[in-house]
Amino acid sequence: MKKILKKGMAGLLVLSMLMMTACVLTPAQPQSENVNSSETNTGMANPWEEVSLDEISQALEAQIDLPEGADYKTSLHLTTDDLYEIQFYYDGLDYVYRLKETASLEDISGMYYEWTATSDTKVGEFSGKDYRYISDEETVDRIEWYDTDRALTCCLSTRAADLSGFDITAIALKFVGEQTVDYLTYYRPVLDETLEVIKNGYQDKEYQYVSTGIMEVANYNRPENLLKSVGYCITDLSGDGIPELVIGEDFSAVEGAEPTSYIYGIYNCKYEKPTTTVEGWARNSYAYAEGNQFVYYGSGGAMYSMYGLMHLSEDGTEIVWEDYYFTYEKEDGDIGYYHNTTGEWDPKKSEEADLTPLGYEVIQQDHDFAKFNWTYFDTL
Repeated sequence: MKKILKKGMAGLLVLSMLMMTACVLTPAQPQSENVNSSETNTGMANPWEEVSLDEISQALEAQIDLPEGADYKTSLHLTTDDLYEIQFYYDGLDYVYRLKETASLEDISGMYYEWTATSDTKVGEFSGKDYRYISDEETVDRIEWYDTDRALTCCLSTRAADLSGFDITAIALKFVGEQTVDYLTYYRPVLDETLEVIKNGYQDKEYQYVSTGIMEVANYNRPENLLKSVGYCITDLSGDGIPELVIGEDFSAVEGAEPTSYIYGIYNCKYEKPTTTVEGWARNSYAYAEGNQFVYYGSGGAMYSMYGLMHLSEDGTEIVWEDYYFTYEKEDGDIGYYHNTTGEWDPKKSEEADLTPLGYEVIQQDHDFAKFNWTYFDTL
């Protein structure tokens, strides 16, 4: 009898471990196919009941609407946890939107992935977190935030074979309604730290936001001049409706040429605090061009130069290269010209470009530059 019990217990242990392993990669979803039944196949009461959007709004004492143009599918109430779920289709993707009254941000996703990446984020004025899971079969995006105005944890998720370039924050923003966000206050830590360096010079201490470009100009220029020449602009460069902070200066890189807006730093407000997307300095400079593009000029010495055209990703957190050219010394000592669209300074990851020194110089001049409407630091 004892042997039989031991074998039985071992079998249960193996089964339990298999079930735990499966749960790591399988999102917990409501049994929507059973919502019209009072019992599941096992005879247990189904905790999910179908409800309308109006019923959800009444229960939460908050108006719950979908983004304009969304195709509503169904909405459910988890009676055992007082959680609400809305399923809808929008702009080519299926979404699950969950809400629950909570005292602070909670995990209400019902998803148990080993997330590939997680980070703190902002949805309008509300704090939250976003998550991404990537496998060979699918990509899953999830974002959750705490609506302090309505004391709700909100969670939005979607999945597809590939979500490259997709920003779930832009969809989440459609649920928070019209908000007046004080972006100047949000970016103020960057401005204050930069102003300190402009006025007092670059000190031997750790800075959180000051770029190498600001360090350079602060070391070689008088503060009274920099206060009137270095400026900032809060504007949407990525096209998602959320403005980035740009710090820079207008000057002529070539004597006699029209001044161009060069960038010392671009910062985004995707997260709890500002983060740097672009950092520019003398040998790694970005000039503003029409269409919210940037022309890049880099130098690593007489034999090595870089040139490219880029823009910001949809969420403003990354550089997206359209073209990236560079020179590199070949084995025979000649200069080779190379091209890619990844921004990597590596001949092995690039194609050799059919360019002459003159041709390389010509393509660097084929741009319509633009200027920022700077607010200068002497106004702070």
